[in-house]
Amino acid sequence: MSKEPQQVNPYPIRLTKELREKLDTAAKAAGRSLNAEMLLRLEASFSQLPMDDQPLTAAQVRELIREELTKAGK
Repeated sequence: MSKEPQQVNPYPIRLTKELREKLDTAAKAAGRSLNAEMLLRLEASFSQLPMDDQPLTAAQVRELIREELTKAGK
């Protein structure tokens, strides 16, 4: 089963030198392209999941459960 390619719309972005260097460093450390690093970080900003590929800690799981129970009114 093949995945259909996602439509990607180019969007120019202005970064400070310092931020660009931080993103470059993080991307290289994770073995990702600069673009992949930026997309991962943007997507992560909309979720409760950590940005790296590390498993959640017990404290993070408890916090996620607590937040979901609060949202559900329990």
